[in-house]
Amino acid sequence: MGDSAELVSIESSREMLAARRLRAFELVLVVGTAFLVSAVYSLYAWWNGDAVLPDTAFSSLQLILNSILSISLLVYVLHRQGRSLRMIGLTARVSDIPLALLVTFFFWLIESAIYATIANDPISEPTTYAMELGFLAWLAVVPSAATEELIVRAFLMTEVAALTGSMGVAVFASVGFQTLYHLYQGTPAALMNAGAFFVSSVFYASTRRITPVILAHSLYNFWALAAQPQ
Repeated sequence: MGDSAELVSIESSREMLAARRLRAFELVLVVGTAFLVSAVYSLYAWWNGDAVLPDTAFSSLQLILNSILSISLLVYVLHRQGRSLRMIGLTARVSDIPLALLVTFFFWLIESAIYATIANDPISEPTTYAMELGFLAWLAVVPSAATEELIVRAFLMTEVAALTGSMGVAVFASVGFQTLYHLYQGTPAALMNAGAFFVSSVFYASTRRITPVILAHSLYNFWALAAQPQ
């Protein structure tokens, strides 16, 4: 009887380990499909001080298509796991709008504080890159924000928290990876972005709602496009 119970326990442990490995693999698959190329390019451009390729109508179209592919893969993986986008925080509530404005305000607050801290530092020289402000650039804003927040915020944080048992680790994993693929913008912009990413991650960890963060991210990017010199 004892041997039988022990065998059942061993088999159960093996199944749990296999499930954890599969969950970790699917996390890497989804995040890697969406952002691995961007992360490698960003790190390379930052490390070598290379000029960043201009954003064009074609790159905006690529961004939209990549968003469709990445979110579709995320939906499939969640479905295979018996979950959905709603279960990782995608909501459609009236309260999403004021919460988005609140998150946007804290974006501005923390980025302003970081900029004030580094303003007199040699690294504070901004890195500029060209953009074509056509229709596709504006159209790509929401899909791009949704892809980042659903995958690198909601999904990554949910999975890392489940695998490590720590939401704190999940927050820093999300902020760290997202900052990595924004390094191409230069160190000062990356530091300010990291502050905004931290706000988003703490908000999600506290509320488990991602729609306000998607809206805030979109609003911020619309503002950044509007501020580009014509």
